[in-house]
Amino acid sequence: MANESERRRNFLVTPEFILSAYELPKECGRKIFKALSLFIINPRHPSLNFEQLDSRTGMLASIRIDEGYRIILSGESTATLLYVGTHDKAYQFAKKTAFAPNQEWILEYKGRREPMYDLSSSMYDLSKPAPEIKPLVSPPDLPCARLSVEKLDGLMVRSRKYLPLALFLANSIFSTSVEVSFGEIEAMLGSPLPKSARTYNAWWANDSSHVQANSWLALDWRTSNLELSAEKVTFVRDFGK
Repeated sequence: MANESERRRNFLVTPEFILSAYELPKECGRKIFKALSLFIINPRHPSLNFEQLDSRTGMLASIRIDEGYRIILSGESTATLLYVGTHDKAYQFAKKTAFAPNQEWILEYKGRREPMYDLSSSMYDLSKPAPEIKPLVSPPDLPCARLSVEKLDGLMVRSRKYLPLALFLANSIFSTSVEVSFGEIEAMLGSPLPKSARTYNAWWANDSSHVQANSWLALDWRTSNLELSAEKVTFVRDFGK
């Protein structure tokens, strides 16, 4: 049992899960942590109401975080977290999603078929033309970050303000480095960076005790080549993790 619990301690987290978590009320972050902590101990605990879903592949399941919200996931040992939302939205997501080992993983959104890893804005803006379908990848190549339940809690609760930046980095998993301007980060966040971000190098330090740094360190990225005068920073993948 201990070995099984240890394997379940880490989760594969998709960009879609991060996005859906960000859209929930702030108080849901702690509830997500509590539900996943219980899942580690016993995925079939009665309070989780574990349910194997009648999805398109039969590979999906749901667990309850409270009376109104559900997590959609796949697998029990090193589960992949796919989505979190209200009961109805979660089950709608599951019906649209095909997920199976060595098969396509596609999200169908109002008649469109797009690779799950291509979370472009056109997926959510139906006024834009549907993008060209790209080659699909199998689950081992999907943009999944491996997070412990503790790191996930820090991301969902402590660093919630910076989840859009975490989403950007999670969706850049096929890159080894990305350069972004402060203005681009502010556009992601929908609010200005604090004055200290433009004044002190220390604000960008790779220190997990800082809420902003936790948003990239949790996903195994770190800052590099900070240019305060040019207002830009480079994030690089930390493959040593």
